[in-house]
Amino acid sequence: MKKVIINADDFGYSSAVNLGIIKAYKEGILTSTTLMANMPGCDEAIRLAKENPDLGVGGHLVLTCGKPLTKGESLIDGNGD
Repeated sequence: MKKVIINADDFGYSSAVNLGIIKAYKEGILTSTTLMANMPGCDEAIRLAKENPDLGVGGHLVLTCGKPLTKGESLIDGNGD
């Protein structure tokens, strides 16, 4: 039998998004998510992922929002954006 993977974007974006993703996972709606490591809810998302070890968590490439995780001076302005 084929399986369908339902993935939720934006894990780590905010507490509200994190809790919605965990709720959907626990209700069997989704099987995986992708973590935005540079967003304010990242630490909470990591904690929630550890509490739900069967939730698949991948990386979410974030190019247009949040502060960069590395210097990348050629890619950002003087404000770090």
